[in-house]
Amino acid sequence: MSPAPNTQLPVAPEQSEPLRHSLRLVFVAWFFGAVWASIISGAALTRYAKLVHLPLFGFGLLSALSFGSALVQLVSSYFLERTGRHKSLFIIAGVTHRLLWIVIALVPWVFPPPWWWPAFLVCKLVTDIATNVGGPAWYTWMADLVPRRLRGRFFGRRNQAGLVVQLVTTLILGMVLDWAMARGDQFLLKVIRLSLTVAAVSGAIDFLFFIPVPGPRAVASQPDVSIIHIVAQPFKNPNFRRLLGFSG
Repeated sequence: MSPAPNTQLPVAPEQSEPLRHSLRLVFVAWFFGAVWASIISGAALTRYAKLVHLPLFGFGLLSALSFGSALVQLVSSYFLERTGRHKSLFIIAGVTHRLLWIVIALVPWVFPPPWWWPAFLVCKLVTDIATNVGGPAWYTWMADLVPRRLRGRFFGRRNQAGLVVQLVTTLILGMVLDWAMARGDQFLLKVIRLSLTVAAVSGAIDFLFFIPVPGPRAVASQPDVSIIHIVAQPFKNPNFRRLLGFSG
């Protein structure tokens, strides 16, 4: 007697419960990341830079650090091609990057005043390098995790939710800073120190949400790959060339 035919339709990969759970984690994680992003950019960072006596030319350096440190992505991509350790690199670099903001918050309490702004810039450079180390791993991992047909809608909704969190956080932070400024620079410095610490913890939680998320599918490591090959390979893709031209 032949077995009864299976009348259930196959479940599409994007409809499986493990995938939905992973996407929920990635979605919710950005709520904490948005809090971090709102606090460490804008008024709080600018006011903190002034309080640690950053000179005028230092503000130019502060703006340039994130762009200059992006060059480390070449080294990160080279490491990923040789080892394939996307998940571990992303989480370790990300948590390091976010928790370093606690070190930045402690600069006035650790260094003498003449060293405040140099220490601040050095710490900011290190945290920018850490975030760029994890950047290539993030894009590769998410391209593997989120199905192509859901990708645009998923990240669009994720960004929309993050903008709401950023709006609320920015409004609250602005009112807190206005309140603290009326009580003098020393009090304001303590409030910003606490704010940066909250940002660091919230930002680290963002990355900890990714621990249960399955890593990208295993790809054979290429221990003999050259960095020239890594740089040249994307230019063979016409879509990448169009994107590069548009960005330029």
